[in-house]
Amino acid sequence: MRTITTMDILEGISSGIWIGGITLGFVNEVLKKGDQWWGFINTSYYAGSILGGILITLFSVKLQKHLMKGIITGSFFVSILVLFYAVNHSAWVALVLVVLMGPFYQLRDISQQTFIQKVTPDDTLPKLYAAKDNLYYLIFALSVFPAGVISDFASVVYVYFLASLLLLHFYDICRFNISTWRLQVAIRKT
Repeated sequence: MRTITTMDILEGISSGIWIGGITLGFVNEVLKKGDQWWGFINTSYYAGSILGGILITLFSVKLQKHLMKGIITGSFFVSILVLFYAVNHSAWVALVLVVLMGPFYQLRDISQQTFIQKVTPDDTLPKLYAAKDNLYYLIFALSVFPAGVISDFASVVYVYFLASLLLLHFYDICRFNISTWRLQVAIRKT
Protein backbone atom coordinates (compact mmCIF):
# COMPACT_ATOMS: atom_id res chain seq x y z
CA MET A 1 0.00 0.00 0.00
CA ARG A 2 2.99 2.33 0.39
CA THR A 3 3.49 2.24 -3.35
CA ILE A 4 -0.18 3.00 -4.02
CA THR A 5 0.00 5.86 -1.49
CA THR A 6 3.08 7.29 -3.21
CA MET A 7 1.28 7.04 -6.53
CA ASP A 8 -1.78 8.80 -5.06
CA ILE A 9 0.41 11.64 -3.79
CA LEU A 10 1.93 12.12 -7.25
CA GLU A 11 -1.50 11.93 -8.84
CA GLY A 12 -2.93 14.41 -6.34
CA ILE A 13 -0.17 16.91 -7.09
CA SER A 14 -0.50 16.50 -10.84
CA SER A 15 -4.31 16.72 -10.79
CA GLY A 16 -4.04 20.43 -10.07
CA ILE A 17 -3.67 20.95 -13.82
CA TRP A 18 -7.39 20.43 -14.29
CA ILE A 19 -8.65 23.15 -11.95
CA GLY A 20 -10.56 25.88 -13.72
CA GLY A 21 -7.99 28.65 -13.29
CA ILE A 22 -5.15 26.61 -14.78
CA THR A 23 -7.23 25.32 -17.67
CA LEU A 24 -8.61 28.79 -18.40
CA GLY A 25 -5.09 30.23 -18.31
CA PHE A 26 -3.94 27.58 -20.77
CA VAL A 27 -6.89 28.29 -23.07
CA ASN A 28 -6.27 32.05 -23.04
CA GLU A 29 -2.46 32.18 -23.01
CA VAL A 30 -1.41 29.13 -25.01
CA LEU A 31 -4.35 28.25 -27.22
CA LYS A 32 -5.26 31.95 -27.70
CA LYS A 33 -8.96 31.19 -27.50
CA GLY A 34 -11.87 32.72 -25.64
CA ASP A 35 -13.33 31.56 -22.37
CA GLN A 36 -15.86 29.28 -24.12
CA TRP A 37 -12.97 26.95 -25.00
CA TRP A 38 -12.49 26.34 -21.29
CA GLY A 39 -15.93 24.70 -21.43
CA PHE A 40 -14.98 22.75 -24.54
CA ILE A 41 -11.85 21.42 -22.81
CA ASN A 42 -13.87 20.40 -19.73
CA THR A 43 -16.51 18.72 -21.88
CA SER A 44 -13.81 16.85 -23.79
CA TYR A 45 -12.26 15.67 -20.52
CA TYR A 46 -15.56 14.19 -19.36
CA ALA A 47 -16.38 12.78 -22.80
CA GLY A 48 -13.03 10.99 -22.74
CA SER A 49 -13.69 9.69 -19.25
CA ILE A 50 -17.10 8.36 -20.29
CA LEU A 51 -15.57 6.77 -23.39
CA GLY A 52 -12.91 5.23 -21.14
CA GLY A 53 -15.54 3.83 -18.81
CA ILE A 54 -17.37 2.24 -21.73
CA LEU A 55 -14.15 0.72 -23.09
CA ILE A 56 -13.18 -0.64 -19.67
CA THR A 57 -16.63 -2.18 -19.35
CA LEU A 58 -16.24 -3.89 -22.71
CA PHE A 59 -12.79 -5.25 -21.83
CA SER A 60 -13.31 -5.80 -18.11
CA VAL A 61 -12.72 -9.56 -18.18
CA LYS A 62 -9.36 -9.12 -19.90
CA LEU A 63 -8.41 -6.19 -17.66
CA GLN A 64 -9.18 -8.25 -14.55
CA LYS A 65 -6.31 -10.56 -15.51
CA HIS A 66 -3.86 -7.73 -16.26
CA LEU A 67 -4.34 -5.07 -13.58
CA MET A 68 -0.67 -4.18 -13.27
CA LYS A 69 -0.37 -3.75 -17.02
CA GLY A 70 -3.48 -1.56 -16.90
CA ILE A 71 -1.94 0.69 -14.24
CA ILE A 72 1.37 0.89 -16.10
CA THR A 73 -0.14 1.47 -19.55
CA GLY A 74 -2.62 4.04 -18.29
CA SER A 75 0.06 5.92 -16.34
CA PHE A 76 2.48 6.00 -19.25
CA PHE A 77 -0.02 7.25 -21.83
CA VAL A 78 -1.54 9.86 -19.51
CA SER A 79 1.93 11.31 -18.87
CA ILE A 80 2.75 11.38 -22.59
CA LEU A 81 -0.61 12.89 -23.55
CA VAL A 82 -0.24 15.60 -20.88
CA LEU A 83 3.21 16.38 -22.28
CA PHE A 84 1.78 16.66 -25.81
CA TYR A 85 -1.00 18.84 -24.41
CA ALA A 86 1.59 21.15 -22.82
CA VAL A 87 3.53 21.72 -26.05
CA ASN A 88 0.45 21.96 -28.26
CA HIS A 89 -0.87 25.33 -29.47
CA SER A 90 -3.89 24.16 -31.46
CA ALA A 91 -7.25 24.26 -29.71
CA TRP A 92 -8.63 21.41 -31.81
CA VAL A 93 -5.64 19.19 -31.09
CA ALA A 94 -6.03 20.04 -27.38
CA LEU A 95 -9.61 18.76 -27.48
CA VAL A 96 -8.52 15.50 -29.12
CA LEU A 97 -5.69 15.03 -26.61
CA VAL A 98 -8.01 15.57 -23.66
CA VAL A 99 -10.52 13.07 -25.05
CA LEU A 100 -7.69 10.56 -25.56
CA MET A 101 -6.57 11.03 -21.94
CA GLY A 102 -9.95 9.84 -20.64
CA PRO A 103 -9.62 6.15 -21.50
CA PHE A 104 -6.08 6.03 -20.12
CA TYR A 105 -7.07 7.81 -16.89
CA GLN A 106 -9.90 5.30 -16.53
CA LEU A 107 -7.63 2.35 -17.32
CA ARG A 108 -5.15 3.44 -14.67
CA ASP A 109 -7.70 4.38 -12.01
CA ILE A 110 -9.99 1.38 -12.41
CA SER A 111 -7.04 -1.01 -12.51
CA GLN A 112 -5.63 0.57 -9.36
CA GLN A 113 -8.96 0.45 -7.50
CA THR A 114 -9.51 -3.17 -8.49
CA PHE A 115 -5.99 -4.08 -7.43
CA ILE A 116 -6.55 -2.47 -4.02
CA GLN A 117 -9.74 -4.47 -3.59
CA LYS A 118 -7.90 -7.68 -4.45
CA VAL A 119 -5.04 -7.22 -1.97
CA THR A 120 -6.92 -5.62 0.93
CA PRO A 121 -9.05 -7.57 3.40
CA ASP A 122 -12.73 -6.70 2.96
CA ASP A 123 -13.17 -5.51 6.55
CA THR A 124 -10.46 -2.83 6.14
CA LEU A 125 -11.53 -1.50 2.72
CA PRO A 126 -13.80 1.31 4.00
CA LYS A 127 -11.10 2.61 6.35
CA LEU A 128 -8.45 2.32 3.65
CA TYR A 129 -10.54 4.15 1.03
CA ALA A 130 -11.44 6.89 3.52
CA ALA A 131 -7.78 7.46 4.38
CA LYS A 132 -6.72 7.19 0.73
CA ASP A 133 -9.31 9.70 -0.47
CA ASN A 134 -8.60 12.13 2.36
CA LEU A 135 -4.90 12.05 1.55
CA TYR A 136 -5.58 12.52 -2.16
CA TYR A 137 -7.87 15.53 -1.64
CA LEU A 138 -5.50 17.12 0.88
CA ILE A 139 -2.58 16.78 -1.54
CA PHE A 140 -4.74 18.04 -4.41
CA ALA A 141 -5.83 21.07 -2.39
CA LEU A 142 -2.24 21.84 -1.42
CA SER A 143 -1.07 21.47 -5.04
CA VAL A 144 -3.44 24.15 -6.31
CA PHE A 145 -1.41 26.99 -4.74
CA PRO A 146 1.97 26.03 -6.29
CA ALA A 147 0.25 25.39 -9.63
CA GLY A 148 -1.18 28.91 -9.52
CA VAL A 149 2.18 30.42 -8.55
CA ILE A 150 3.98 28.59 -11.37
CA SER A 151 1.27 29.63 -13.80
CA ASP A 152 1.39 33.29 -12.73
CA PHE A 153 5.14 33.76 -12.44
CA ALA A 154 6.51 31.42 -15.10
CA SER A 155 3.96 30.05 -17.55
CA VAL A 156 0.93 27.83 -17.40
CA VAL A 157 2.79 25.48 -19.75
CA TYR A 158 5.27 24.69 -16.96
CA VAL A 159 2.41 23.47 -14.77
CA TYR A 160 1.59 20.88 -17.44
CA PHE A 161 5.28 19.98 -17.88
CA LEU A 162 5.58 19.37 -14.14
CA ALA A 163 2.39 17.30 -14.12
CA SER A 164 3.69 15.23 -17.03
CA LEU A 165 6.95 14.56 -15.17
CA LEU A 166 5.08 13.56 -12.01
CA LEU A 167 2.82 11.26 -13.98
CA LEU A 168 5.85 9.75 -15.72
CA HIS A 169 7.34 9.12 -12.28
CA PHE A 170 4.02 7.46 -11.37
CA TYR A 171 4.63 5.16 -14.35
CA ASP A 172 8.19 4.41 -13.19
CA ILE A 173 6.95 3.48 -9.72
CA CYS A 174 4.46 1.07 -11.31
CA ARG A 175 7.11 -0.58 -13.46
CA PHE A 176 9.51 -0.90 -10.55
CA ASN A 177 6.92 -2.50 -8.25
CA ILE A 178 5.18 -4.91 -10.60
CA SER A 179 6.82 -8.03 -9.13
CA THR A 180 5.89 -6.98 -5.58
CA TRP A 181 2.28 -6.46 -6.65
CA ARG A 182 2.10 -9.88 -8.28
CA LEU A 183 3.31 -11.41 -5.04
CA GLN A 184 0.68 -9.53 -3.01
CA VAL A 185 -2.11 -10.74 -5.31
CA ALA A 186 -0.82 -14.31 -5.10
CA ILE A 187 -0.66 -14.18 -1.29
CA ARG A 188 -4.17 -12.71 -1.07
CA LYS A 189 -5.56 -15.51 -3.28
CA THR A 190 -4.28 -18.18 -0.87
